[in-house]
Amino acid sequence: MEKVQRQKLSKKFPNSLKGKRVICLDIPENYEYSEPSIAVG
Repeated sequence: MEKVQRQKLSKKFPNSLKGKRVICLDIPENYEYSEPSIAVG
């Protein structure tokens, strides 16, 4: 997670994130920009 993303989350959800740690799961994003998604199910 980039510092900018963490700052945006903290600004948008200040009460929910107060005193908590934000963890990035490092899930790869294997899609090209604006590539249509495929519905699974």
